[in-house]
Amino acid sequence: MLLHSGRYLGCLGILTACIGLGILYGKIMHKRQKDLRDLIEILQLFAGELEYGSMLLSEGMILCGNKIGGRIGKWFGSAGYRLSAPDGVSFHTIWKEQLKDLHQISELPGMVLAELDYMGIHLAGSDKQTQLQTIRKVVLRLQEIERQQVVNFPGQIRMITSLSILAGLFLIIILY
Repeated sequence: MLLHSGRYLGCLGILTACIGLGILYGKIMHKRQKDLRDLIEILQLFAGELEYGSMLLSEGMILCGNKIGGRIGKWFGSAGYRLSAPDGVSFHTIWKEQLKDLHQISELPGMVLAELDYMGIHLAGSDKQTQLQTIRKVVLRLQEIERQQVVNFPGQIRMITSLSILAGLFLIIILY
């Protein structure tokens, strides 16, 4: 009797863990969407500040990072502070390091980081018009990525939850 109770509790524990994995994945996906939305918002604000505020890149990054806040805002602002530091490090080097930091602190997919890398390459030595065109082009691409995420989000959540439950059931069958 006690043996069967332990088995049932073990099965319940396995299924609970599998459902928890689906919930955890859902939270990661929500963070990814929020980070992407914040990034798009900060880049749109940044383009406006560069165009109408006649600011330097570093000043605009600091201002926009402080306005948006959150993980993405702090990251963007810290990039601006690093750019304004008189240490002589090139924009490209700072941007690459900042992208590594962003990869560690956010849930953004590789496609988004590749777009930001593209933007960093074109922001470094360009004139203002090219910088603005690059930022707007990246914003459009990021908005398309966001639209795809919104469309695929429910299906991905259902799929990962179903697969984790199936894996749990398979594990239960093997253990019996």
